[in-house]
Amino acid sequence: MALGMQLQNTTAQIIASNAPVAFNSVMVDLDPNVVYNPTDDTINFTDAGEYYVSWFVSAKTCLSFNGVSFAIVTNDSNVFAAGTTVKNTELSGSALLNATASQSIKLVNLSSATVYLSDLVEANAGITILRAGTVGPTGPTGATGPTGATGPTGDTGTTGPTGATGDTGATGPTGDVGPTGNTGATGTTGDTGATGPTGDTGATGTDGATGPTGPTGATGATGATGSTGDTGATGDTGPSGLVGGAAFAITASGGSAVANAAAFPFDETVSNFSSAITNTNGTIQITEAGLYIVDWWVSLDGSESITSVFLQLMSGSTVLGSTNAPVTIPNQFYGNALVNVTDSSIPFTMQLVNNSNGSVILSNITTIQGEIRIVQGRI
Repeated sequence: MALGMQLQNTTAQIIASNAPVAFNSVMVDLDPNVVYNPTDDTINFTDAGEYYVSWFVSAKTCLSFNGVSFAIVTNDSNVFAAGTTVKNTELSGSALLNATASQSIKLVNLSSATVYLSDLVEANAGITILRAGTVGPTGPTGATGPTGATGPTGDTGTTGPTGATGDTGATGPTGDVGPTGNTGATGTTGDTGATGPTGDTGATGTDGATGPTGPTGATGATGATGSTGDTGATGDTGPSGLVGGAAFAITASGGSAVANAAAFPFDETVSNFSSAITNTNGTIQITEAGLYIVDWWVSLDGSESITSVFLQLMSGSTVLGSTNAPVTIPNQFYGNALVNVTDSSIPFTMQLVNNSNGSVILSNITTIQGEIRIVQGRI
């Protein structure tokens, strides 16, 4: 669903130089991220994105010698201006904003003096904001690849040094004395007898205590790191914010009258970037649901005896938007509307109709006598 807001002012208003226009009527409020503050007449954006802004004012007079000038002014001092040397006129303009989440705008009188808005028309000021697009969300992170194989075990450290030799065991006891030999015959003293055998060796003493363990050998070198696992699949790309639309002009009706209750004959396609928008001599058909901003102008050279120029954008008997301005001819007359096309209303048709209670005459001086633009918001 596309998002937008439309505001109008329907009461007489005196606007000092560099002061903002106040709005007393909310016509459409479909975007919770676009908020109008009537205490200081600012329009605040709480969500970043691209926004298409279209506006008009109907001036009764101006105290400036240089004519009338109004502009969209942002809180960071960007200015989108439009002006005219005519003081009793309808003035319009537009802007395409790449707004941040903390940005705000005002419709400001940039004339060098006070401007009096018309008290003869139904609506003397209006502004329409359409969200043109936002950046799609980042796709989810892909799954982590598998862990690489473990590297080989390092070499075994060298054997520590042998412990010190234990203390010598105690000497064993002396062996038994051998038996006395037989007494020899008396006679010559015999040779001294042989020494008796050595007694048995005493038992071996107990082992000395084990010497302390030698120091641990150096740790073997760390095995090589396993190869990196495969990269996970890339997440899906989020949806993109796009704008579609079309523009149609009146080029073959200079000097022709448009009767009361008749539609203006838009006969030429200026541009068309949407297969869902078509035009047949001023009957515009839309076949895709969504929110559309529509703005138009027509250049008039004359009229029958009428009290005001009253143009209405109509879908059957439903009024979608209007232009209501004093009869200052020749002049250019402008209006806009925010149109919500639902699934149940497709195919949706609309026409710009002269409801001035008398004929109006299209200019025969300009090569283009009028234009209507339809911009589709997509998110």
